[in-house]
Amino acid sequence: MPAVPGSLPAEADEGGKPPKWPYLVAAAAFVVLGALGAFLLAVRDGEVATTASSTTAGPSSAAGPAPAPDSQWIYPWTSQAQLDRVMAGSTPEYCDAGNVAAAFVRDVIGYGEPDLGDPIETEKGTTEFSLQARGEGGAVTEQATTIVTDQIPLEGGECDPFVVTAATSEVVTVNSAAYDAGQYVVKVEGEGTAPEGTIEARLVKLDDGAGYEVLADGSATAGAYGEVQQFGPLEIPVEAAVDVALVVANPQATADGAEPPFTVARVDIGSEGQPVGSDGAASSPEDPEGSSPGETIAPPEDAQASGLPAQANAALGDPVWGLYLTAVDESYAGYNAPELTEAVLDAHNLGYNANARNMACDTDAVGALGLDPTVSWLTVPLYFTSEADAQLVAGELDGYTGIAQVTVGCLD
Repeated sequence: MPAVPGSLPAEADEGGKPPKWPYLVAAAAFVVLGALGAFLLAVRDGEVATTASSTTAGPSSAAGPAPAPDSQWIYPWTSQAQLDRVMAGSTPEYCDAGNVAAAFVRDVIGYGEPDLGDPIETEKGTTEFSLQARGEGGAVTEQATTIVTDQIPLEGGECDPFVVTAATSEVVTVNSAAYDAGQYVVKVEGEGTAPEGTIEARLVKLDDGAGYEVLADGSATAGAYGEVQQFGPLEIPVEAAVDVALVVANPQATADGAEPPFTVARVDIGSEGQPVGSDGAASSPEDPEGSSPGETIAPPEDAQASGLPAQANAALGDPVWGLYLTAVDESYAGYNAPELTEAVLDAHNLGYNANARNMACDTDAVGALGLDPTVSWLTVPLYFTSEADAQLVAGELDGYTGIAQVTVGCLD
């Protein structure tokens, strides 16, 4: 038989039949090529593990699970900008997930030295800890709080630091926690159970990692003795300007020193809370002194009536000339600093409505005024369309921090 071009030769064996070995060779080659192709596809799709030297590296230096977005961070920072500013120096305490989780329990929740147990590495790339609740006399109970930490990429730092992103318990669940700007309250709804059916919730100020302060609290009825029931809406008043707050919900403790399980929810308020006056009562542009209920303060006289320029009607991103009446380190007393109240009153006396806010909202303000960029500065600004207008108003004040041309970066 003549050979077919491109095929194996059709040689006969002793029995007159074509030999089998050419077909076996062809089949083996097909199998080998198929396996090689599958291997290359697997490598391309990242399904085949390769052996490499073992190194320790965070998310910023090696591929891995994406870190949680900063909108989920609850301790010790609430944004990448805050993290970059605070972590400029050597801060090894943030390099250990256990240290960060324990500090969160002490600083924000207010419990004693927590026993978090061994860390649990999850498939999501997070590190979790189980904090056992304590009852009467400090006795450990079966109830627990799961605290979740995540590692955040940071260039130039000693490590990729850890942040707490969640704290939850099966005993109490927060289904929603949102700020109502019209009523100046945070509304909390959820479900839970407590020994006597009462769920407590407190609002904790969490600004720039500078400190943690309980602003207000409340309670609601839920299920009792193991029966889970809905609670809320529980309304917690916001009587201070604050960017981010935490709602900490837990069963009401039935004994002194008890440490019940808890769930934490983040609430983004954006400095829209009511500033607090010198007597601790909530203030507003119409009530800058924080007067008592039923007492009112007349709105300021129109500044233009006394020959002073009107404030600029600035929108987000607009360039303006800012007259900064004061500058106070937020860690000093937060929005309760008396200098802020005095500045609001100074503006009021000149015929302007003004509120305290974080100077970081105004792009380039801190640098232009020559202030320490590592400090979170609170201020009371007035905005004008020209430097001349700002200088004219500044001449009516006994003192002020400075004048700078800035861009409005956030609105109250």
